[in-house]
Amino acid sequence: MSIENIILNMAFLLNRIVPKKQNQVFFYSTPDYSDNTRAIYEEMKRKNLDKKYSIVWAVKDYKKYKKLLSEVIVVKHRTLNNLWHFCRSKYIFRTHSLWGNKYVKGKQKMCIAWHGMPLKKLVLPNEVIEPVDGDVLISTSPFFDGELINAMGIPKEVCKHTGLPRNDELFKNNGELRKMFPGFDKIIIWMPTFRKTTGYTNGIESELGIPCVTIEQLNILNNVLKKFNYLLILKLHPWSAEKLNNIILSNIKNLRDKDLNFDISLYRLLGQTDALITDYSSVYVDYLLVNNPICFVYDDIEEYRKTRGFAYEPIEEYMPGAQLHSFNEIIIWINSLSKPDPYIEKREKLKTLFFINPDEKSSDRVLHEMGIK
Repeated sequence: MSIENIILNMAFLLNRIVPKKQNQVFFYSTPDYSDNTRAIYEEMKRKNLDKKYSIVWAVKDYKKYKKLLSEVIVVKHRTLNNLWHFCRSKYIFRTHSLWGNKYVKGKQKMCIAWHGMPLKKLVLPNEVIEPVDGDVLISTSPFFDGELINAMGIPKEVCKHTGLPRNDELFKNNGELRKMFPGFDKIIIWMPTFRKTTGYTNGIESELGIPCVTIEQLNILNNVLKKFNYLLILKLHPWSAEKLNNIILSNIKNLRDKDLNFDISLYRLLGQTDALITDYSSVYVDYLLVNNPICFVYDDIEEYRKTRGFAYEPIEEYMPGAQLHSFNEIIIWINSLSKPDPYIEKREKLKTLFFINPDEKSSDRVLHEMGIK
């Protein structure tokens, strides 16, 4: 048995004997303070439930969030203080594995908030996933339940069709994006899949982190955008964003996590864009709620099938937008954005398949399922 497993087993034994605070709620996400757990916490604040419950946030960057989250208890990830508050908490919300996926069922309630619906296979080739347990595994519809259940080894009844809490942010528009980037007629965001993960390169990682575009072609693309007064925001995975650090163009901007205001989530801005470019990222499932044009740019789908694979095949049938494979096709698509959108019906059909509740009340439903009111 590894040292890590010994520590996790000891943590579980401690958790079994530590008495629980019935009003303590524990949050954890990767990255820190993000995604569905952040949205759930912010819904608790909106309902003034943070006055009724004691809130704990586990983070890796303790110094940063100790200041930013001064109204709650902040603990550093994988410390004894973290473990103590985890063991003391009645309610646990987490996106990723925490203390070995174990908790004291009956005395604690666990919500697996996850971070997106599985279009790609959740289990990589030759990867062994330890079964997880929980009281609530959030899902958007029965369509995704099978992949979630198989990957996590979790009972079907644990899947709750609450929707993703982060998607509530898509419906909130106070003009923040136009204040950040004023003067443009349309704002397009490009969010490609991150193609590298531990031990694997999924598909082909491009020079810029976006497929089908070279450094030399960026200027051409910028001039086309300038002609229409469009802005293209490039939002890459944090580990790829540095590839664009030296790119300074009038109509193409590299949006990094550090550029985001702490009080405004990425999904708040995403809901205010006029179109999305992506590939195999589950962000397009969420973006169906916005009901704006989506296009798919990729040049490595066969390689991606071999390395990561898709949960649903043929995946192309589940892509409700133009599927582009070259730089010239991207230019043609940008030129077409002022014309009637031919994919409205397909987007609506997939939205009905992918969502039981296509609204802004997912966080509220999660809290209800967890018995927090």
